[in-house]
Amino acid sequence: MRLRALTDDDLDAITALATDGDSVRWTTIPHPYPPDGSRERLAATREQWRTRSGPLCWAIETDDHPFAGMIDVRPAPARWELGYALHPAARGQRLMPDAIRLASGWSFGQGAQTVSAYVVRGNWASRRVLWSCGFTVHPALPGWLPGRDGPPQDCWPATLAAGAPMTPTHRWMIAPRLEADGVALRPWRDDDVPREEPDHPAHFMAAPVPTAATFADWLLDRREAVAAGRAVHWCVADARTDEALGEVGLFTRAPSELGDEVELGYQLFPNARGRGVMGTAARLAVDHAVSDLGFRRLTASCASDNAASAAVLRRLGFREWGREAGVHDLPGGGTADELHWELPRAATGSR
Repeated sequence: MRLRALTDDDLDAITALATDGDSVRWTTIPHPYPPDGSRERLAATREQWRTRSGPLCWAIETDDHPFAGMIDVRPAPARWELGYALHPAARGQRLMPDAIRLASGWSFGQGAQTVSAYVVRGNWASRRVLWSCGFTVHPALPGWLPGRDGPPQDCWPATLAAGAPMTPTHRWMIAPRLEADGVALRPWRDDDVPREEPDHPAHFMAAPVPTAATFADWLLDRREAVAAGRAVHWCVADARTDEALGEVGLFTRAPSELGDEVELGYQLFPNARGRGVMGTAARLAVDHAVSDLGFRRLTASCASDNAASAAVLRRLGFREWGREAGVHDLPGGGTADELHWELPRAATGSR
């Protein structure tokens, strides 16, 4: 991996990068790209290096890719900003982390105290690259980046301090496929949109049940928690048809990543209830939490009138340890309590 000056030989490759669909979707490269855009970029880059002002851009080069992409830093008194993009032919080969480490290390050597980056919310490939380099990805900033052809876009700001190890600071909680008795737990997909069906009372659910209209935002929130190390979320699916039946997850309500204690949450779509699906799905999640992830204590909660949820927890070996009175307002009047459950690791037996 090398960072080098852009040259005239890179002009066609710069154009291919700038006009690629992913570059148009996730960057602020002009679109439509002007006919002389690459030559103008090259001239501007040479001037910026001469004056040490504006974005200082390199070509990324490897033994297999004479031009793998571009990366730049934008100097400021203490906080330098990073920008980067890979050529389509070089994607999927884990090249960008090394380029970011080289550019960030050079910036720190020039006096930068912090290197920052701003990624369009939803650009998971870019977020994962920053995570792998030790950047802290902060909560999304609404409307921070200019929109291509519409309103401003939300973004994830990320920072890396001078002297910090350029390695991940927390786990990215991957949801592995688990399967038993015709039930599969797998990662959520964009096309797992739930049907519109009558549902249980809202107070049975700790979070709103997704609809076709809200599913994309609902899924984005869950993926953010996974990337931050605060949750593992599975789609509960029919192992034969792969139809989405609901969700089960392990999560923390704290702003930090998962620790020794984790909370179990679950819900089934209405058409999947009454078939024993959740008992199997929750057991798979609990076994993974204890045997594979090593969590010391599992907790859960449910409304006192949610008999089905309480039955699932009892079958898993959870015990009720607390009750909050009058937490939930019932649709017809009156209130229901909130029940709190725990499953210490010692109670999981052979799990």
